[in-house]
Amino acid sequence: MAIDYETANYTIRDAATASGIELNTLRSFYGREHFRIVGSDEKKGRGVAAAMTLPDVLCTAVAAPLWRAGAHPSVAFDAGYDFAYRANEIDAAGTARKPSHLFNEGSTVLLLWNSLRKIRIEPMTEALTFRQLFLLGGSDLPATPTVLLLNEVIDNALLALGLDPRDQ
Repeated sequence: MAIDYETANYTIRDAATASGIELNTLRSFYGREHFRIVGSDEKKGRGVAAAMTLPDVLCTAVAAPLWRAGAHPSVAFDAGYDFAYRANEIDAAGTARKPSHLFNEGSTVLLLWNSLRKIRIEPMTEALTFRQLFLLGGSDLPATPTVLLLNEVIDNALLALGLDPRDQ
């Protein structure tokens, strides 16, 4: 069965479950506007209540390990947003990635240069070494990026929501 990426079927509680972020912490991130709901209307009142789309939840799931690794919540959100709402265009090798999806072959790797807020999402295959991945950002970067292998993050988030990762 195909996964529905457009209908707002999820709650902040679902995002907390999928990301492993404690519910009150996640509510705080939304309340302080470090995180935003992009795919549907956010309702504000006492606390945060909203209907979220799957890309909103996956954005939170990607942001979580980056935040745990020391990224500011808004920087972590920006990286999650890049995964959930931006596509990778077709490159010379014919590789592309749709928003909220992994690359079809190999691993999907997110690189975050935290201090610069620079984010890259790249396919990791036998032909692309870690050294090449680090050089993708340019030789003028002052620090080593945080590297996040997205396949397990996304698969675990989908499983936490009761979805089958093979249906992507």
